[in-house]
Order: sequence, then C-alpha cells, then structure tokens
Amino acid sequence: MTEIETKKLVAIMTAAFPTHFAKYDIPMIERLVDVWKGVLEDYSYEDAHTGLMLFMKTDLSGFPPTPAMIIDKIAKHTEHRFEYEITGTEAWALVSKALKNSNYNSEEEFSKLPPLVQKAVGSPSNLREWASMDSNTVHSVQMSNFLRMYDAVCKRAKDDAKLPPDFRMQIETRPTMMIETSDPQPKAEQPEWVDDRLKELREELKGGNEW
Repeated sequence: MTEIETKKLVAIMTAAFPTHFAKYDIPMIERLVDVWKGVLEDYSYEDAHTGLMLFMKTDLSGFPPTPAMIIDKIAKHTEHRFEYEITGTEAWALVSKALKNSNYNSEEEFSKLPPLVQKAVGSPSNLREWASMDSNTVHSVQMSNFLRMYDAVCKRAKDDAKLPPDFRMQIETRPTMMIETSDPQPKAEQPEWVDDRLKELREELKGGNEW
C-alpha cells in the first residue's frame, strides 16, 4: 500500500473506533500511519481494506485491530484458493485412483492431482514407482509417508497464506522437493525437514529480516 492508501485505512479505523483514537494527536496518527504502511506495504489496498472490513464485521472486542490481525483476515479470505480443505484420506483416495493408470501414464495422472497433493506426491516418477510396488506396501508404508507429507504441506500452505503476495508467489514457484522412495524414511519426506527448509526460504526472501 502507498502512504495515501494507508492514511485512508487509518481514517476508516479512527471513524470506526472514535473512543480509542480520541486521545491521538496528529504526531501519533502520523506514527500510526508509518507503522501500518511499513507492515502492510506489500499488500494491496483492496486486500487490506477487505481484511479491515472482515475484522470489523466479526470482532466483538471493541478494540481496533493490529496489522497482524488484518493480515490474518486477508489470509483467511484467500484460503479457498488452497486445497487443504481436502482431508488426508480424500487426498490419498485421489492418489490411489491415479496409481491405477500410472504404470504408463504417470505424467497425465500427476497433472490431474490438486497442486498440494502433487507437492505431497513429489513427481510423476513417484507415481510410476508406487504403481509398480506391491499393493500392501503402497497402502501401508507409502500411504503413511504420503499422509505425513500432505499434512506438512497443508500446514505450510496455511502459514504461507499469511505472507505478502510477492513472497508467497516466490515460494510457490520454487521447485518442490521430490519424495525419495528408496529409503523408508528419506529426509525430504519428513514434515520437520519441509518446515525447516521452507522457513529458510522465507527468511532468504525477506533478506533475513522480520517484516
């Protein structure tokens, strides 16, 4: 947001919470604008305004929001873009269906999967490899590994939804680490490793500074 847009947002807040802001003089309002602009500058005014409106429609505390509360509302407003509303069981059902035709058509079957399911699977070659495995192994070991990975991917997607759009786009376009199936519990399959690696990517994108 620009400074003018931030002032518009602050003006809405001062009008909505007159008692709270009655004690603010001009220098205090100017500092408030500076703080909000610094935190929300990577978001559009439309997103920030939507977040503020959602806050005012749902919050019962009677106090104005912090920038973090607005970011949280923005994230929740955009959550429908992500497939983490699909449960792990439903996601594995999609994978199981894809495996039936993945011996020779893994690329096509992989492309049909929702993006977050694709991330949890890793690659078309993994589908092909799983399709060639013993059914009991696939529906025990590989299913367990997939469900852990899918849970980690979904949790990270929720966290990343709170990042500024530019940061989120850069993270989403980074190559996805593939699941290695030769090792029963490869490092790249572990949710903790995924969490740590994506934290490193976000820190790199932010230049190592908190925003």
